[in-house]
Amino acid sequence: MLASLLSSEISVPASLALVLVIVIVALALVVWSVKRHGDPRLEIECSEPLDALMPSVSGLTHGVCIEGNAVEIVE
Repeated sequence: MLASLLSSEISVPASLALVLVIVIVALALVVWSVKRHGDPRLEIECSEPLDALMPSVSGLTHGVCIEGNAVEIVE
């Protein structure tokens, strides 16, 4: 009943236009999201050793500090 009521009220060109608008809005949201979440940079200038800063760094990067892991910094 509802499907026949909706199909009789909305013409084919109008429904195609609605689908086109939804697709354009979805693509705009994807592009906006990609630009918003670009390449973040984390620069730390501090006199403390790196192991003392690890809880703060993991909090900023949404990471987890697990004791026993090792990282080699290559410049």
